[in-house]
Amino acid sequence: MGLRAGVLPRPAGRGAAPGERAPPGRATARRGGASHRGPRGAAGPAVTVPPAPHPAARRRHRAHCTQHRRGTPMTSEPGVDHPEEQTEADVTLTGRGISISSRVELVNGDVVVVRPSAGEFVEQAVVRPGDAVEIYWKAKETRRAVPAEVLDVETGTVVRWRLRTTGPAEESQRRTAVRGRVAVPVTAGIGAVDLAGETVDLSENGMRAQFEGFGVLPEAGASLDLTFELEDGEIRTKAELVRTQARGARWLMSIRFLGIQEKDQDRVRRRVFQALREERAKSIE
Repeated sequence: MGLRAGVLPRPAGRGAAPGERAPPGRATARRGGASHRGPRGAAGPAVTVPPAPHPAARRRHRAHCTQHRRGTPMTSEPGVDHPEEQTEADVTLTGRGISISSRVELVNGDVVVVRPSAGEFVEQAVVRPGDAVEIYWKAKETRRAVPAEVLDVETGTVVRWRLRTTGPAEESQRRTAVRGRVAVPVTAGIGAVDLAGETVDLSENGMRAQFEGFGVLPEAGASLDLTFELEDGEIRTKAELVRTQARGARWLMSIRFLGIQEKDQDRVRRRVFQALREERAKSIE
């Protein structure tokens, strides 16, 4: 067969030129996936079908979307978005007014594992899976908090709580007062009378203490000049009597600090955390 003028032969393996129809039954391969022609005899461009994703890639995508929907950032900064591992944090039970000092063991994504000091509630189930809590910790220059829910409670010789954060961390204006069993000498001045006694428990906001009774039992609201001893020195502060209970010759008083200096609050807090660690160590032995 002769060639028409101006028309060159097409190399083998090349598809049809623009405007020409591809030979019947032949598909045009395209990079990125298989190409399929339309119904037999139909003209038009080939349709490219992308390859199906690998199952592992689908799983990673679903995990990414789930984490994104929960609102948890893919990356987080320790001390800002969550407490740092091996530091102290308070777990507050939302709506129940209970705050438990804890040691942060592990942070993995949005899961925070803590070892609580729940000595005061040893006979009670303090938290259950599904309970709403808040985690408070001290950052470099402020206090921060993040909402969470209880995923799992591990009991036995070592108690652990697995918590999942449910929202972003924020700067906390609330100063949680953790109470610990601390017994140190204390003197309460009421008018011209000085009562000597010993603390039963202590927090940065106040104390409970037993005193040797003298004279008339003071009423709630009475002003006190309070002095108590810690290992690193004496603390003096104004205080207010919240409640008094007579136990024979001794008086059990609940006392609220008034205007205590921040540096003294920090000293009290350190002493309370020390007491809680000691209590936890005894429970493990």
